[in-house]
Amino acid sequence: MTFQNLSDQIEENRQAILNEDVNFLPLYYTFPRLKTLLPGLIRGDYFLCTAGSSIGKSKFVHFICAQLIALMQIKTKLKINIIFNSLEETEEKLKAMFFVQFLYSYGHELTYYQIMGYSEEPITDEQMRLVKEAKKYYRVEIEPYLEIVNIDSTVAFYNHVKARMSTKGTFTTQGYYTPNDKNEWWITVSDHLSCYVEEPGMTFAQTIKNFSFNLLRNQLGIKAGVINIVVQQQVNTKDQIEGNVKPKRLIDKSKPSADGLGDYKSTFRDATIVLGLWNPHAWEEHIPGNNYNGIDLSTGHYRVIRFLKTREARLEDKEMMVHFNGATNQFTEITKF
Repeated sequence: MTFQNLSDQIEENRQAILNEDVNFLPLYYTFPRLKTLLPGLIRGDYFLCTAGSSIGKSKFVHFICAQLIALMQIKTKLKINIIFNSLEETEEKLKAMFFVQFLYSYGHELTYYQIMGYSEEPITDEQMRLVKEAKKYYRVEIEPYLEIVNIDSTVAFYNHVKARMSTKGTFTTQGYYTPNDKNEWWITVSDHLSCYVEEPGMTFAQTIKNFSFNLLRNQLGIKAGVINIVVQQQVNTKDQIEGNVKPKRLIDKSKPSADGLGDYKSTFRDATIVLGLWNPHAWEEHIPGNNYNGIDLSTGHYRVIRFLKTREARLEDKEMMVHFNGATNQFTEITKF
């Protein structure tokens, strides 16, 4: 990019703000304290979310996607297309969680099992009325922009994304993409990375490296402006950490890190943003007074979001405490940096 091109881009982005268009997808509507540190996602971002098993990383990514979809009600010109490659959960469950979150916004706290009737008590008439109301809203406002797939080949998923994008824009022979509508955005989600299969002629490590660096970061991200969200599990279990780490370092070593990605650290290098999710309740026996960062862990269900990598400089304090409601898939900011 020449300085002339960059100057033109700056002017174009300025004009977009004046016209109430969107240059980035803000996250601070959900987490207000991110406004100056991680305001949101820009075209081409690669967002890696990592955590241990059963911490809530898939739920966190689903929550972020739901918040981004809700942005279309605030920024009405936005058109956010999400291709969610769910390699663990069913399409039914993922879509049902949108209904759960919709009812939660009206003060009805239901689980997936309750709303689907996989429990002894049926939902109430009022809750059913809200489900029908949500159905109309989702059919018009969400369904055209949300696609849930189950594609376990990295190359096949990449090809599927390009084919879908080609219906709303144009690729050059070099792979650069121009949407028909400048307010059209594309997001891919891979949940999660270890569920992909080896590509022919490649080991699993080579498959992941090619997917992360070539297909996501370069082809879809840099060239096509797609925001790619990837869920990746930390490799060490609680038993392994307790068996190999000195007691005074247990808490630090139990938290998500680049080293915790094991043999697949290339994703950390390729990503522009890396967030780790940590469950302090799993380590309560090692936390003095059951108090973490001034929060009495017995007063609720909490998660710690660790900022392992951002586009900007390192954060002085890289953690943020949130309240976690697993039943309704809600994450609520409760502490400052």
